[in-house]
Amino acid sequence: MNLHLQVARHVAKQRAESQAKQVAMLKKALPKGSCHAHQVDEKTIRAALENCSWDEDGAFRALRAFLGSEIEKKALKHEDKRESKDKKRKREKEGDESGSASGSDSDESDSDDSEADDKKRSQKKSKRKKSDKDKKSKKEKKHKKKGKEKEKASKLAAVKDTKFGKYGVIKESDMWNKRPEFGLWCAEVKQVNIEGLAKWEEKDLFREYAEEYNTASLPDKKYYDYEAWEIKRRVKEARRGAKAAKEEKTSFNDEDDRRAELMRDRQIRKHEEVLNLRKTLVASGVVDDMREQEQLKALMQQHYRTGDMNAARALAQRLAPDDPAELLQKGIHTTVNDKVGKLAGK
Repeated sequence: MNLHLQVARHVAKQRAESQAKQVAMLKKALPKGSCHAHQVDEKTIRAALENCSWDEDGAFRALRAFLGSEIEKKALKHEDKRESKDKKRKREKEGDESGSASGSDSDESDSDDSEADDKKRSQKKSKRKKSDKDKKSKKEKKHKKKGKEKEKASKLAAVKDTKFGKYGVIKESDMWNKRPEFGLWCAEVKQVNIEGLAKWEEKDLFREYAEEYNTASLPDKKYYDYEAWEIKRRVKEARRGAKAAKEEKTSFNDEDDRRAELMRDRQIRKHEEVLNLRKTLVASGVVDDMREQEQLKALMQQHYRTGDMNAARALAQRLAPDDPAELLQKGIHTTVNDKVGKLAGK
C-alpha cells in the first residue's frame, strides 16, 4: 500500500512539473509588447491549457486570440468616446451661435423686425445648404476611397490567384516531405535552426512557409525543390567550365583536347538526364514514395533501438516489397531506383 502511494505521489509530482514547464513556456512565447500582456498571468495560462487538454498549440492560439479581442475592444471604446466628445463640442458651438443671433435680434428696433427675420432665415438656409454640401462631399470622398480600396484588393487577389499553385500545393502533412527545403528556408530566411525549435513553433513556421510556397512568394527557387535546383546549378557550372576551358586554351594537343571535351559533354549529359528523369518521377509521384520509404526506414530503426518491437515489426511489414504482379498492374517499373543510382554514379 505504501509503495502504491509513493508511486502515485511521484506521478503527481512529475505531472505538476510538466504542467509548470508548459505554463512557463507559453508565458515566454506570448508577445511581450502587448498592452494586455499583464492580464495573462499564470492562472489564465493554466486555465487555457486545461480547456485545451494541456495541448500547447491550442492554448497558445486561444491566448493570442484573447489578447487580440481585448485590444480591439479597447480601440472601439476609445473611438466611441472620441465621437461622443466631438458631438458634444458641436452642439455647444451651435448653441453659442444661435444665442448670439437671438441677442442681436432683441437689440433691433420694431421697424427692422421683418428685415432681421429675413436675414436670419437666409443665414439658416445658407448654413443648411453648406452643411448639406459638406455632407455630400464627405460621402463622395468616402465612396471614392472605398472604390479605390476595393479595386486594389481585387488586383491583389487576381495576382495571388494567378500565382497560386504555380509550384504545387503543400499542406501541414507535407512537413516531412519538404524537410530539406523547409530547413534551408528557416536557416537562410528566418535565421533559425529548426532542430532547436519547440513543436508548436516549428508548426507555426511551416504554416508560413506553406503559404509562401503555395502562392509562389518564396525568395528563391531552391526553397521549392532543392534537389532539382542543385542539379541545374551543376549543369550550369559544367557548361560554364567548358566555355572557360575553350577560351583559355593555350596548347594545341588535339587528342587531349578532344578527350577533355568528350568528358565535359558526358558530365553535362549525365546531369541533364538525372534532371529529366527526376522531373518524370516527380510527375508520377515516385520521388515522394521514395522519400516516404526512407523516412519509414529511419523510424523503424529508431523503434528497434528503443525496444518497441511491435511498432518496428509493423513498419517492416509495411516496407515489405509488394507482389510483382500488382506492381505490373499499377504500371510501376521496379527498376526505377536502380536507374537513378546508375545515372547518379556515372
